[in-house]
Amino acid sequence: MDSDPRSLSFGHSTVWVMRWSQGKGVAMTRAKGDALFSAPLPVNRHLITRSVTDLGDEHEERVFSSVDMDRWAAEFLASVESLFDPASAPGIAGFADQDTRPPVATDTATGTGKPAVPATPVPQPVYDTLAQSKAALAQTIKSTLDWIYQGDYQHKTPEETRKLGEVLGAAEESLLQAMLSKLENDYNTAVVGQIPVEVSLHGRIEPWDGPDRPAPRLFGPIGTTGVDGASEIKKLPYNLSNSKLPIRNRGDQPEWLNFTVQARNPSVQPFFKAHLEFSANAVEHKIHSDDARNGYVPSSWLSFVLPNDRDKGDPRPNTLTAALGLKGEDRDHPDSVAETIIPVPLRSFPPNAKLMRQTATQTPLDTGSPPRIEDVLKWDYHVEVEPPRAAQDRLVLQVVFNEEVGVPQTESDATQGTCIDDVHGRLFDAFARYRFALTQLKADTALADRDTVVKLNGLIASVAEAWGPVAAAQQAERIKRSDAPAARAVVPDAVHEILEFEILGFEILGFEIWEFEIIVATPADGLQTVTLVQLSAGAVQWPLLDGYDGPLPGKAEAQRVYRSRTLLNALPDAVAATATGSPTAAATAPKGAQSYRFVWEKLYVLQYQSAHTGGYILRNERLAPEDAYSAAKPNHDDWNTNSAFVYRSELVRFSAPVVPLISADAVAYIADPNREAAIAGMFDQFRQSASAHPARDLQLEIQVNYSFELMARDGAGLRTSVPVFLMQTTIGDTTALPTDGQNGEQMFADDATAASAIEQQIAAWETQHLGPGQNDKPAWDFACTIFATRIVRHHRLLPLVRIGRVEIRKPG
Repeated sequence: MDSDPRSLSFGHSTVWVMRWSQGKGVAMTRAKGDALFSAPLPVNRHLITRSVTDLGDEHEERVFSSVDMDRWAAEFLASVESLFDPASAPGIAGFADQDTRPPVATDTATGTGKPAVPATPVPQPVYDTLAQSKAALAQTIKSTLDWIYQGDYQHKTPEETRKLGEVLGAAEESLLQAMLSKLENDYNTAVVGQIPVEVSLHGRIEPWDGPDRPAPRLFGPIGTTGVDGASEIKKLPYNLSNSKLPIRNRGDQPEWLNFTVQARNPSVQPFFKAHLEFSANAVEHKIHSDDARNGYVPSSWLSFVLPNDRDKGDPRPNTLTAALGLKGEDRDHPDSVAETIIPVPLRSFPPNAKLMRQTATQTPLDTGSPPRIEDVLKWDYHVEVEPPRAAQDRLVLQVVFNEEVGVPQTESDATQGTCIDDVHGRLFDAFARYRFALTQLKADTALADRDTVVKLNGLIASVAEAWGPVAAAQQAERIKRSDAPAARAVVPDAVHEILEFEILGFEILGFEIWEFEIIVATPADGLQTVTLVQLSAGAVQWPLLDGYDGPLPGKAEAQRVYRSRTLLNALPDAVAATATGSPTAAATAPKGAQSYRFVWEKLYVLQYQSAHTGGYILRNERLAPEDAYSAAKPNHDDWNTNSAFVYRSELVRFSAPVVPLISADAVAYIADPNREAAIAGMFDQFRQSASAHPARDLQLEIQVNYSFELMARDGAGLRTSVPVFLMQTTIGDTTALPTDGQNGEQMFADDATAASAIEQQIAAWETQHLGPGQNDKPAWDFACTIFATRIVRHHRLLPLVRIGRVEIRKPG
């Protein structure tokens, strides 16, 4: 039925026929190239604390702490959209016109500032001004779209970058239309998808088409192959919008199917995999761009009358349905059509890492025989953490060894505080003033008052105005970084993090940092795998993971893999479905918390004298499978996320380092005819000189005891022990002299010098106290306490190891 009163056929029914084939008429096929995905950039990737003035009619001032501006933005857009819902819009539309005045022209000749020409009020409907503010917001936000995957914009030629800009412009138009329908579609939309399609057009599509008129467009839903019924579609963890495809010849340039993707439960899955298809069911034509109003463009529509060919065994529902996957993109199945990987970024600041406990325990000793000295100098470091709840989040553990103890800790902070730039500051203030105004309104009468709505619209317009420079800055940054190399710009240097936030202003006494990123996956067999990726430089010791086999070699030298011994339900169904490619898994919430318990075993106590773990969350860093591949993005890093979408939470640490305290009653005796050499050997075993990381200094307290056998029977004996002398010493300072110690402490340059001094005191005691017959099987034993040397200062005594008895005997 022709409903255009200007048409000669007004009121008449007309049947339109469209020819569809590869050789004549119109046809469409999937073009080569990756599907592209973009999303609006976060307003800000930091928490902000800021004081705002001029709040409300009383011009109040308040401080807003740790604000996620994207949460404020989402709530603001939802609030604005509520003004257009059926409960509010009719009343607003009935308000009297609002007087809007142009800027006042002043009398510059006299300098009085008084109007030279009286400003003339311009009446305008209140509802129209609201619609204009909504359109302005949509226009601003659409310009913040940016590519998700780094490989889609990195290392492009200027011509390729220019073409990508045109493609992104088409995505912006799709987001604009979605937001004009509903502003909340900004944050409800996970991504805007674009798939290249080749359109064949033979002849003119309409008699009145021309270069100055938009081409007619095919219209239809983007769907999932094999999922037709409404009940089946509801089981999908995502919702795909309809799309439009211009019917025109562009030579070797593809057209792009543009569509939006909404995730039913965004935090459950970092990506989807699906076989997509496009089913054209209508044509939009007679598009009157000149008659657009507030972003809405009038047009005419024709619907196709099509059979459902799936009932006849055809996998496609009808001849106007095109598969949107490519063959040869799946390396494991090169002859099959590859699934499309759809990213699901989160635009909100992540919660902090949850650290549960850390403990230092002595490494268990064998009970069969007395331990050796080197056996009692080992300890185990246990750390238990809770994994992130959002699938887009990855936990990074930062283990710091030899951090000074007893130093007040300053809090790490990922907020920008008042140090945000003026552009973001003005938008923050505009959000705050709007939120404050809402809190002052009475919910039952607010929108029934014309002046209140006019006031709200003024605040909405202020937000739109302040948002513009933020969007412009993001656009400029996008253009600047188009040819920049990929980088982990969001992850700060680990040493800098510790220095700046944790022990700023204090000397670091040889600390060491191990940093690991934790990647969790659930393959098809249901046995969860945890991959640790080393982020820090240098050698590290890989931990054990309770309940998992490993560490097993990873795909790279800096990776280790841990495989669960039992089936786990820690991850939601949709994540497991994503790993297997299932398109119909329900989007369910996580089933429960689970903790990971890491253990670093057999740490040498003088090399690692304290341990302190912290953690932070990386959000959106990887929104694709680890083995993702396409001809256009063949490398692993091509699928890393654009750093402008990656959040990093603050570094959260346990309140203080843990320090081991090792205790042993006795160790295996040392048999050596040369007592001085045996004492030096004891120090050498404390120092572990043969290891890769021997201790440089020893700080000891030694009680020297003399003992001899009183009686013996059947291989057992009774011995007596006499304390001889007690000494406190530091060994290893090459500049020290024996008299350099404090409070009676003796200092020696090396083990041999210290052993010689002790031997001299023992020999002097023997000469003075031992007579004939008192040397029957004599022995000397040492009760030793080893103190920390790396984690304290000013000669503080912090015990690490206590050994009750180290006995030195003559052989036989």
